[in-house]
Amino acid sequence: MAVARVAGAQNGPKIRIGAAATETFAEPLYAQDSGAFGRAGLSVDLAIFASGAGVNQAMSAGALDVAACDPIQLTNAIDHGIPYQYFAGGLVHIGDAPTTVLCTSKNGPFKTAKDLEGQAIGIITLHNLAEFSIREWMTTQGADPSKARFIELTGPSMPAAVARGTVAAAMLVEPYLSIAGPDTRVLANTYNSIANRFILNAFYARRDWLAQNAPTARKLTVALYETARWTNAHRAESLPILVKYGKFEAEKLGSMRRASYATALDAASIRPVLDIAAKYKAVERPLPAADLIAKL
Repeated sequence: MAVARVAGAQNGPKIRIGAAATETFAEPLYAQDSGAFGRAGLSVDLAIFASGAGVNQAMSAGALDVAACDPIQLTNAIDHGIPYQYFAGGLVHIGDAPTTVLCTSKNGPFKTAKDLEGQAIGIITLHNLAEFSIREWMTTQGADPSKARFIELTGPSMPAAVARGTVAAAMLVEPYLSIAGPDTRVLANTYNSIANRFILNAFYARRDWLAQNAPTARKLTVALYETARWTNAHRAESLPILVKYGKFEAEKLGSMRRASYATALDAASIRPVLDIAAKYKAVERPLPAADLIAKL
């Protein structure tokens, strides 16, 4: 469910874009408030959802024109006959600066991958990239991931679930990683078991929308990459935007790990995700990475 709608600049055809107040899906929020949409001459109807799942559900229902998702989601949609395609890069995983990590209780007994055998692990969505990264990490550490139990939790509920021991560990994404504070500790940067650098999500639309709105899509790409450069270089200035839309307590986010956003999109940055998806049979029909990217 959308929690808010914000109108952007009023020039040209209106673009319905989905966002959420987490670093994973917040780039359109930064574009809106930094003025990037307006400078590109775009008319944006920004729908703000409680989570990325809500964003992509709205996209599937035809309520949005543009959203961001990971390559596994995009491939499965295409396999089911929905003609989506990427046109601009979004969130990037960088190995030494992760914004999503596997955490456990600060004083809890879980120290190694082996300790998670027989335990519950919280993730936002089952059978997704986070789960596969945990399974891959456990395997490389000599543990058996089939002995762990993965359960779905919302981002806001994860810190408390970890702190009180409802789950042994959970994949915390910013800003909830910072909100968890001293009650948790990082157990592993599991995404590095996939690759040191790869695209976590990218912006997509239907192929027919891209074909009919190619000049607008090109302007949107320019605005998103301008936003990426600005946000990557202006952490202090962009953080209040996330605080505003998420209604977070600013003092809890002072040392937050900030996301890095892509300023380009190519097949090589997508391929590690498709490789891990194929390994865990998360896609029905694997597609070449280059086929996911539109040529505008």
